[in-house]
Amino acid sequence: MANRALPAVIFGIVGQVGELNGQRIALPRAFERVHPKDPSEKRLWADLLKQVKKGLAGNEIAVLDAGVKVSHLQDAKIECYVLRLAKNFTARRNFLPEHGKKGASPATAPWCVR
Repeated sequence: MANRALPAVIFGIVGQVGELNGQRIALPRAFERVHPKDPSEKRLWADLLKQVKKGLAGNEIAVLDAGVKVSHLQDAKIECYVLRLAKNFTARRNFLPEHGKKGASPATAPWCVR
């Protein structure tokens, strides 16, 4: 009867990959609900990433889905992570590539941003 009249309960789950009877599953470590005064997704991700950072051991790596951005991981100071992104995702290194001796030098290329 209520259909869309009731508000959604938005929360995130932090889990550890485990195994049960040969089946790989996520074992929950923490649940984080949106902040009542700031229900934005950005705030939820910030709170979740704090939980991830706090729960990571030195030999563990965070594996995240496409909802989070690289900048959020950098803000949370998480150094070791694998992030699933869209197929058309592009990134660049923070240094110029070696010059291949053919064509324009990377330092003079028009797409080079410093």
